[in-house]
Amino acid sequence: IKNNKSTLIFNKQGTWKLKEIDDNNIIQGCYDGLYILEKKNNSWALKNKVAGFNNSSKDFVKYDQNKFFVNHEYKGVFKLTLDKEYKKVVSVDKEDSLAKGLHTCLISYQDNILYSSKKGVFLYDKNEDVFVKDSIYSQLISEDGFISAELAFNKSNNILWSFSKENIKYLIQGKLTNKPVVNSIPVSVSMPRATYGYENVMHIENEKYLIGTSNGYVAVDLNKLKNPTDFKIQ
Repeated sequence: IKNNKSTLIFNKQGTWKLKEIDDNNIIQGCYDGLYILEKKNNSWALKNKVAGFNNSSKDFVKYDQNKFFVNHEYKGVFKLTLDKEYKKVVSVDKEDSLAKGLHTCLISYQDNILYSSKKGVFLYDKNEDVFVKDSIYSQLISEDGFISAELAFNKSNNILWSFSKENIKYLIQGKLTNKPVVNSIPVSVSMPRATYGYENVMHIENEKYLIGTSNGYVAVDLNKLKNPTDFKIQ
């Protein structure tokens, strides 16, 4: 957008996400694979489609030089190696340590690559080249009240959020140690929700957040949350 005027740079339907490769290149996940946008003369334009991979690419993460994980809910997680010019896929492999599933999620969070599903949250071990289930992060996923394994976060404070039928959970770094802590916010089943798999959270300021739903937003102030008090039934 320049001078309040927009310029069309990509005319295909079905863009999922855009991620920066470097200052002059962006990789774009679409219904039919991956595309590269290039910046020249201070303007962005479509450079090329990445040849050799035509699967829908909603979730994708770079994990090494010219290498990407791409998650497909019906087909599983693919490991792609691209050529140096990002023009074609040199090799495609399936990630055998992960099971495919609906409403799964693949994200880069701080210095980790996370894959979440109904079975929990798995962290990528680069040295072993495998995903391993993490006991703390997996507390974000409620298997009994499962609706989605989507993990949402804002880079402004790196709080990681998850959503279930009865709770909204969030992961923060511990105050006394580097060990993460998962907190839970009970919510009414009748509370408006986002379309499953598209949950999102926006950080406003301090401890205030907006949680996106299908027909608006729900405001949350973490400073105003109260711990439940003990009670007895007589």
